[in-house]
Amino acid sequence: FYPADVIISWRKNGQPVPPHSSAPKMAQPNGDWTYQTVSYLATTPSYGDTY
Repeated sequence: FYPADVIISWRKNGQPVPPHSSAPKMAQPNGDWTYQTVSYLATTPSYGDTY
C-alpha cells in the first residue's frame, strides 16, 4: 500500500473489536515506494461470524 500512513481495525459481526485485541505493527518499506504491515486477530470463530 501507499502512502505509509494507514489505520487498521478489525470488526466482528459488524462491531469494532477493542484495540487491545489486535496489535498493528509499523508499516515496513518494500523498497519500491510501497509498504506492508501485519495485523492479526486471535479468536475462535463461531458459525456465521464475519470479520
